[in-house]
Amino acid sequence: VFYRIKQLEGDKETYTGIQGLTFGEDREMNPAIYPNPATNNVMISFASPQTGTLVIELINLSGQTLQMRTTKSAALPRIQFMINPGYPAGSYWLRVRNVDTGEQTTKRLLLGGS
Repeated sequence: VFYRIKQLEGDKETYTGIQGLTFGEDREMNPAIYPNPATNNVMISFASPQTGTLVIELINLSGQTLQMRTTKSAALPRIQFMINPGYPAGSYWLRVRNVDTGEQTTKRLLLGGS
């Protein structure tokens, strides 16, 4: 898919350059997170290998990012995320974002306490 944006200011028209979007299963993230519940680390396994800059965030239910890891990957099928000790047992969110493709997903993670 290709697109460009037309901007109108009065009777003046300007266009951006042509941009392309790609879709496909080759970049599909759809991660599985295990073990869940977890204590000190989780494995994140992707439906298809991820290439680019990945950002993984542990987020509490108030929306605060408690921990973040950024890594560059080349065809990475899975990644281990170490959870810092001291978080109380309960529900959290684990957000995984591929900065290069813009794809992101958020999964519920249960912590058993550490």
